Amino acid sequence: MCAAAPLCWGQLAPSGYTGGLNTPTAHTLPEGSAEWTLTNSVPEKARFFPGQGGFGGYNLGFGVLPGLELVGRLSFDGDLQCNLYEAGCKSWTRDLSMGGKWQLPLKLPLNSGLALGVTDVGGAATNFRQRYAVITSQPAHGPWEISLGRARGTSPYSLMNGSFGSVSAKLNPHVQAVLEHDSRETRAGLKGQWPLHPRLSLVWAGSRKFTRASAQQSEQLTLGLQFSLERPANREALEREAAQLSVYRTQPLPVVEPVNQTFQPLQLQWAAHPFTSSAAAMPQADSAAFAPAFTKDLAQDPRQPEGVAARLVQSLQKAGFADISVGLDHTGDAAQARHWLVQAEPLSWRKSRHEALGKVFRLWLDQEPQPQERITVVLSYLRQSTVAVRSSAQCLADFKAGYGSCESGPVLELIAAPEQELAAQTNWLQQGKHSSWLQPRVAFAPSLNYSVGTEYGLADYALALDTGWEVPLARGLMWQGVHATPLQNSADFGPGQVFDGSRKRPGVQTSMLSYVAQPIHSLWVQASAGYLNPDDRGSQLDMRWSPGDGRLRLSATAARYQRELVGGTVQPQLVQARWSVLPGRWAVELNAGRFFMQDEGFRISSMHWFDDYRLSVYYRQSQSPKGVRMPLTKFAGFSLSIPLGGSESAQLGPLNLRFREQWSLGLETKVGAKDNSITGGYGTIPALRHGLNDVSDFDRSGLADFWAQRHRIRSAMN
Repeated sequence: MCAAAPLCWGQLAPSGYTGGLNTPTAHTLPEGSAEWTLTNSVPEKARFFPGQGGFGGYNLGFGVLPGLELVGRLSFDGDLQCNLYEAGCKSWTRDLSMGGKWQLPLKLPLNSGLALGVTDVGGAATNFRQRYAVITSQPAHGPWEISLGRARGTSPYSLMNGSFGSVSAKLNPHVQAVLEHDSRETRAGLKGQWPLHPRLSLVWAGSRKFTRASAQQSEQLTLGLQFSLERPANREALEREAAQLSVYRTQPLPVVEPVNQTFQPLQLQWAAHPFTSSAAAMPQADSAAFAPAFTKDLAQDPRQPEGVAARLVQSLQKAGFADISVGLDHTGDAAQARHWLVQAEPLSWRKSRHEALGKVFRLWLDQEPQPQERITVVLSYLRQSTVAVRSSAQCLADFKAGYGSCESGPVLELIAAPEQELAAQTNWLQQGKHSSWLQPRVAFAPSLNYSVGTEYGLADYALALDTGWEVPLARGLMWQGVHATPLQNSADFGPGQVFDGSRKRPGVQTSMLSYVAQPIHSLWVQASAGYLNPDDRGSQLDMRWSPGDGRLRLSATAARYQRELVGGTVQPQLVQARWSVLPGRWAVELNAGRFFMQDEGFRISSMHWFDDYRLSVYYRQSQSPKGVRMPLTKFAGFSLSIPLGGSESAQLGPLNLRFREQWSLGLETKVGAKDNSITGGYGTIPALRHGLNDVSDFDRSGLADFWAQRHRIRSAMN
């Protein structure tokens, strides 16, 4: 079915689900895809204000899991920016809502799929709520696709209430003809998808109804873009390794903790070498294929370890690493295998630690080590070890070529305690080279405050340029901050207007001294003091504990800030529990306690990773004590974190320049409320931009999560 394809025909219908023209099909958006569409129709209703403003809707959908899609919808009619609270505003309710569809994991005859769905969940108004079930069949021969379903509408403007169905025929690889009945109207039209890029497609649909059972608009046009959040090669590699090596196993990966300074690698269980029945049965030719790179006998190798270390340090520095140390933990007879130890800070590789490791392995292989030589790479943040991986030259060559194991065992070994690994006896040949002390790391990003679908207007915004910085002062110690430069704002964000309080102000927004440390294994602590924003001065303590394979992570935040503008203090206290359901792909998270504005409640989130994109879908409710100042309010929404710019940052003199690693955009709506106006302050978590986020690689450094994404190391090696 459609959910298995990178980009497919499952494009969004105006009512907020993948479908034919207006009716749903059993298809869902592919996992890891996003689609945005604009339509000139609200199929459920007639236009109230002809010739006044706009009429139609936006849809933004995500394929969050195989067979599961979530879609946000915003519909409008009339003057898009007038205030609905004022008399004479020629505008209908701006309806902001969310829907979802789940394709059941069933194998049915005739290549059929069955899906269940609901529309218009949440929001202040539920004008379009309906529940439905639909089955879609694709006969093995012919270009036909048939969908039949049953819906129950529970709102005044529900599109479907009864039986519905559609028939489509593929005219060519890019165009389909569709005939459908939505339980009231019959409509025919064409829809298409045109690839613009391996990850991007243009989608469109045009149709006309030829019955008159309702006031539904006759002509309907839809235009949109479908984008794959994952690079196709990474997606294919993930699926291949999931099938071969059980990446999606739900049982915990066993972790061997270091005992008496004897450091054992994480022992991972897998099925077999991908091209043979067992790892031991690997044909000798597979290993010999890599022999040309290792033809010299080590005893006759004229290269001295000091020279190799110096060249490796130089290569790493040119590749964007700092605070580099290279040594050997075995300096005996030259005929014995050497074990290299490399520690480096991935200064220019902040978006993905996997890519940083792949770069180090590639540069080491460029030194033409012997097959039996080993290497342990330890990456650091503020000179503190965060992750360590060990392998050998032969195993890395096998891994680079696509194998999941080598003759000596696993292609990669994850080390549970990287900090203690450095405490082993090491003969450092190069140590602390290319220090980053006092060298600013600067990140640029747009800063956007906005409102969408409120009574005050369809969309309003305030835009600024954020310049963030980190300055390493000592081991674990840094100064971090953010400066804002306002660029533009819409009318309602202007001085004295309804959103004036959220308008971007110029100047330094954050200025904090932060100290990051790991007092005991698996526990990281960050202590910060300074200005969280221009009006709030104080201190904050954050802790994260992630034992074993890292699927479980527990966190806590306690802070005290003096509110200099309005007076008084705030003392947020929060605890957090996170569980990695599918390592490297899907995690659930619960935050509970007292938020920044002293409202108390909880937030539960479902977080999904697609390469460096992170989608979080959440539900939140909170209130101030006794509900006087902030009555109990419920919200639902989503946030999409986007990596800005390329994978590698740039060095300009002492400055390391990049775009922000994770920049977030999202929407939320009240649940069960009578209005949809912006209600700020609820559920705010005081979060610093740098520190524990970098230590945990934005929550991707748990051993299970890290191993599940190991194909990204291979991608960086090629």
